[in-house]
Amino acid sequence: MYERSGEDRTPDLLKTAEEAIADLVAQLERSGELQHLYGQSLDLSDTSPTWFMHRTLKREGFSHPVIELGKELDAAIASRRRVVDQLADQRRRLVSRPGGYTGPQAEGFNIVREFTLRQYRGILEDLNRAIRDHNIAVPTLLQRRPFVVEEDVERLARQVPPVDPPIHPEPAPRSWWQRILYGRSM
Repeated sequence: MYERSGEDRTPDLLKTAEEAIADLVAQLERSGELQHLYGQSLDLSDTSPTWFMHRTLKREGFSHPVIELGKELDAAIASRRRVVDQLADQRRRLVSRPGGYTGPQAEGFNIVREFTLRQYRGILEDLNRAIRDHNIAVPTLLQRRPFVVEEDVERLARQVPPVDPPIHPEPAPRSWWQRILYGRSM
């Protein structure tokens, strides 16, 4: 009997494999096991031989260490932005109060503002150290620019100016004996 060579059998093997796959897909469709996939597009962008490993690692939340370093740095930068937003929000709430604000409230905000500016300077310096360490570990295209600390602190100081004391200072609270002598209204 005549044996066909490997080249001659290739089309038959491909046809058999395609038929087996078509039968399996049809069987799965009839059983409803592919119902959860309808309407979802397939990601066919990865054509490397290790596509399955890449997709599995991505699905499980793993990535390259360089990308993880960048994510950590992004989280630190986002926390810097929260400090700025909190201070601006605190000033906005104080200034927009319906009854105005008192002198002690203005003084308290200004103290908090100065403390936050010092804290912000420290955060930027820490971020610059983290950016330096990141830039050492990554290729040139993935490197980040450090912050210019003085300019960013000045920008925050301009963005959130101090609160001026109220124009009409609130009268000092009267003691109990003044209320008895002079009455409730004075």
